[in-house]
Amino acid sequence: MDTNKKGFTLIELLIVMAVVAILVAIIIPSYRGMQHEAWIAQAEKEVQTLQTGIESYYRHHGDYPADISTVLQSAKPAIVTSVLKDPWKTSGKTYGYEKGDAAGFGPYYVVYSKSINGDQDWSVVGTEVRVSGDDVVLSNLPVVK
Repeated sequence: MDTNKKGFTLIELLIVMAVVAILVAIIIPSYRGMQHEAWIAQAEKEVQTLQTGIESYYRHHGDYPADISTVLQSAKPAIVTSVLKDPWKTSGKTYGYEKGDAAGFGPYYVVYSKSINGDQDWSVVGTEVRVSGDDVVLSNLPVVK
């Protein structure tokens, strides 16, 4: 009988699978952390772009836009040429936007992303925007974290 068999034993295959499982368990959480950081950076830059578009609209029309998903795209000069999609899908798929009138300040706007927790962690108090969580928020009012 030939005792010179080639191949892997069941134990060897189980050990290799265990090592691969351990490596995957280490890599996936760090990948998710990097993805989260990239989404934060994307949201910060896109909210800044929207703020620039809102300010440009105000300079040319004398009022803040009613909404940012359609009005900013058709405004002249064009700052925002397409709908920017919030990585956390704050308001459906786009960034959130509110405008109002603060006593002692006048017309204001707030453009925001609710970030990963999905909760609105900011509010307008008097003449400032207070942020209590991880939201990405820009406004013409002072933003206090």
